[in-house]
Amino acid sequence: MKKTLLIGVTLFSMIFSGCGPSRPSNGQPTTGQPTAGQSTAGQDSESGGSGDSPESYPAVKLRVGHPGSGLWTGIQGLAYKNGFFEEELAKVNATIEVIGFAKSGPEINAALTGKSLDAAIYGDVPATQVKSKGTDTTLLGGQLSDNDSVLAVKPDIKSVSDLKGKRVAAGFGTYMHRILGLFLATGGISLPKTDGSGPNDIEFLNMTNDTAIAAFIKDDIQAFLTSHVNALKMERDSYKILLTSEGKSEWGYTEDVIFRTEYLEENPQVAIAFLKALIRSSDYAKENLDELRGLAVAAGSDLEDVNEAKPAIDDWALSLKATPEFLASLKATTKWLVDEGLSDQEVDIDEWYDASWFEKAEQEYRS
Repeated sequence: MKKTLLIGVTLFSMIFSGCGPSRPSNGQPTTGQPTAGQSTAGQDSESGGSGDSPESYPAVKLRVGHPGSGLWTGIQGLAYKNGFFEEELAKVNATIEVIGFAKSGPEINAALTGKSLDAAIYGDVPATQVKSKGTDTTLLGGQLSDNDSVLAVKPDIKSVSDLKGKRVAAGFGTYMHRILGLFLATGGISLPKTDGSGPNDIEFLNMTNDTAIAAFIKDDIQAFLTSHVNALKMERDSYKILLTSEGKSEWGYTEDVIFRTEYLEENPQVAIAFLKALIRSSDYAKENLDELRGLAVAAGSDLEDVNEAKPAIDDWALSLKATPEFLASLKATTKWLVDEGLSDQEVDIDEWYDASWFEKAEQEYRS
């Protein structure tokens, strides 16, 4: 375990005294963070560079989804909290509505398919799955997640093979589903299909993180896949971490920035402004890491747990600009979806990803 960093309570209070609580939602707007407004800064007609006034653009709203019903975290949450999205989008006469989805990926996919969302930043499994099933989206960027996944088990479980015949939980159709399968394979255990067919090495249950923690505490399940920070919420002697993805990119997952292609084509200036805000937040986060920690705490994590799980700046993902490692991970994910029968066809990641959007946003932002 990495050495825990200590952060002064006074500093934390100064930074986050203005953060209000989030209202639990099920596809409802996230609260506790600013609502987009408008500004008078001028931008060009296509993408928000200097030139035209905001009034020269049609007034539009960008509806962005994210997993979970609480505060948006990470650099995207930092951009929202500090008004970066509000400010950049106002330059092109646009506003933003951020919507949290308690049921995570599958619920976000339904909203994208039904066109009640325009964009999302979420996990690789649902993002590639909705694309493979015909919803026309474009991948603008993403990152390997900084949330290490762990297999939390009862203390008497000594090895992965001991989980045979046991009740094990993860969210169906989420990145945790995939990583659980990778973890269990190290002990010769195969996951059954979500329809109950296939191997019956374990009883695989569909649960959210919070539901799984509650079930684990009540001994209704013997193991579950979660993030390191979430596992630390439990009493330390009630569980042990059998496996972790820390330091193993092949056991990691990605967070993907996707837009509905139709919205992207109709509102290119909005997408560029949105990416500029992410770039701005990335720069800001490198000098203000305590604010990222504070967002995690405001979202329900304990400060000490956050420090234990992510003690150094290198433990945080601070850019949503795609890298070769990010794209390689996505290719492995789309193959897994087909192998598991969760998708009928693989997504051509190279065709899906369009690097020009991030490149243009960065060029304009840095100029």
